[in-house]
Amino acid sequence: MVTFVDAVVDRVEARFRPDGVLANVESRRLAVIAALAGFAATPLLTVPFVIAHGVAGETTMLVANLLLLVIVVGGLGVFVWTGSTRVAGWANLGALVGLAVAGHVVLGGLLWSGGYLLWLMLACILATVITNRRDTLVLTALCALAVVALAPLEGSLQASRQQPLLGYSVFLLVGFLLTALCFLIPYQLVSQAWIRTEQSRNRMLMLNILPETIADRLKTEPGMIADRYDGCTIVFADLVGFTAHSKGKDPALLVGELNTIFTRFDALAEQYGAEKIKTIGDGYMAATGLPNPDPAHIAHACDLALAMVEAMPALNAELGTDFALRVGVNTGSAVAGVVGTSKFSYDVWGDTVNLASRLESNGAPGVVAVSASVTRALDERHTVEALGTRDLKGQGPTELYRLTHTRSVPA
Repeated sequence: MVTFVDAVVDRVEARFRPDGVLANVESRRLAVIAALAGFAATPLLTVPFVIAHGVAGETTMLVANLLLLVIVVGGLGVFVWTGSTRVAGWANLGALVGLAVAGHVVLGGLLWSGGYLLWLMLACILATVITNRRDTLVLTALCALAVVALAPLEGSLQASRQQPLLGYSVFLLVGFLLTALCFLIPYQLVSQAWIRTEQSRNRMLMLNILPETIADRLKTEPGMIADRYDGCTIVFADLVGFTAHSKGKDPALLVGELNTIFTRFDALAEQYGAEKIKTIGDGYMAATGLPNPDPAHIAHACDLALAMVEAMPALNAELGTDFALRVGVNTGSAVAGVVGTSKFSYDVWGDTVNLASRLESNGAPGVVAVSASVTRALDERHTVEALGTRDLKGQGPTELYRLTHTRSVPA
């Protein structure tokens, strides 16, 4: 039996075309199982009602329930064959709505029918799982119209029929409640799975914008997030030749080239424990030592800068380009925080950032230009060459150094 069920699930999963809440369930197999359980539950749960109608001598309702069985079993077959929830969903929902109206009219209104009209409510709830929003609204509107149309007839429906056995009406009501419970449990499970999926997607989007620690703080700390870091290192990199290269080129090609290069830089930033701050056109900015403290932030930033320069020949060979990379590295204190309420971003400010930018713009292609504060803190793996003193905008006369060393992966 287990093998047969697995085979059915595998067949449906290969062709599955989910709709409604099922379309948002992250696990495709879970969505298939939930749909199969829902579509198979209807005919199984109808059997007790068929028996009750037969015992009570309610031939019309017996036939109506048997017809419902045929419709929903046919819908289940369509679902297994095509993997589409739409036909099977409307087969189930339409049968439930028709049965609810028929039961309400034939059995003498809401009281004598044991609340048969409540099946309309269950149909609307199920619709959110297996159909899209538009179809759900249409079904809900039809159910509401049915209730409004039948409400004035309540008195005449009760009067048109003899009072049925009390146990029969109670059985129908209890049966509805138990059936609703059977449907609502998987509905709740699917809804929770959908919520977890949405939360996971939202978190992934947040982590694509913000550092993980900052994203976590935003969830628990309302208001502004701003921190001062006394030990951090800023890396600025710029693609030399990209502006001239971009003239007259296909936009998709240019974006694809930048994406390839910056994706490689992202991987290097992660490798060296750096936090990517932002890209500005063809420029790339990263930092070490923030938002998570790093005792070796200067060494890691230098390793990252050199690795980025060393990655360019392979990237140029892959893309058929001839870009060079100009990099500036400076260390010191900075302020970092989240700005904006929509399209917000995590950014870094301060003189440390400004000097790193000036070092980059006054450096040479293929060179990692570092400040005196960086050279004073370098370990034995790194060496520098003096590039002289430059008068940098906003900084005045500043000593520049070229960073060199044999790169090694940090522990």
